[in-house]
Amino acid sequence: NMDEFFKVRVASIQRRLELGESGMTKLLEAITEKSQELDSRFRTAYTDITQSLTRENIQLIDEKHIDAVDAVTRDWLRNYFRSAVLPELVPIILSRERRFPQLDDGSL
Repeated sequence: NMDEFFKVRVASIQRRLELGESGMTKLLEAITEKSQELDSRFRTAYTDITQSLTRENIQLIDEKHIDAVDAVTRDWLRNYFRSAVLPELVPIILSRERRFPQLDDGSL
């Protein structure tokens, strides 16, 4: 939601500000203040959640951490990816002859 809000809504406010429409500066400042507050709340909640997960021996890892985990976990991740994730991926071949498909923001 924040991504769409900034791409569309805030961008239109910035364009109106550039066109000299009054009142847009205060609105943009209010949006900035509120978005910073929301970001701070998110970071606090995310930290609390990840710390709670860690206490339950649940870790969020990314591809940089896979090499550091034990072989059993690595094998489980590999098998899970191959059985559950890979079948859902659809390759898109890019070429000059074929037009790139329309990828709508927010669509599945």
